[in-house]
Amino acid sequence: LSEWCELIVCDYNYLFDLQVYFRRYFSAVDANYVFLIDEAHNLPDRAREMYSATLKRSDFAKIENKFPKFPKFARACGDVLSKFDVFHALAMTEKQEIEDELYGFYITSQLPDDIANEFTAFVKGCEKMFSKDQNDDELLDAYYDVKHML
Repeated sequence: LSEWCELIVCDYNYLFDLQVYFRRYFSAVDANYVFLIDEAHNLPDRAREMYSATLKRSDFAKIENKFPKFPKFARACGDVLSKFDVFHALAMTEKQEIEDELYGFYITSQLPDDIANEFTAFVKGCEKMFSKDQNDDELLDAYYDVKHML
């Protein structure tokens, strides 16, 4: 419907959030649009939230063995868990702040190349699970968290 509008009033996540933004307004080379941003003082915090992703090892540990009939999916979860262990070691090596005794957190501005494959395999595994009606709230949350990070 926005194609027939002269004025759109909406939350600014429809301009800046890569998950939900109005793509057509940014893909045209000769686009001539004006955006009036109200409450712009909130934009830095909202942008930080939109462009940041947080993944917790415990979320993947909860679902790793939840679907015993799907060993490939369990393996994809195990691969993700092993990457968390690698990042934990990096955090310890680089003296990143540690959240608790077992697992800390690793902060990075760019997704390391070697982890993208594991997370992509996890997403594909989730999509296969969903196609087989293996719906689960924890699985769905992990799926969307990884998709957001990727």
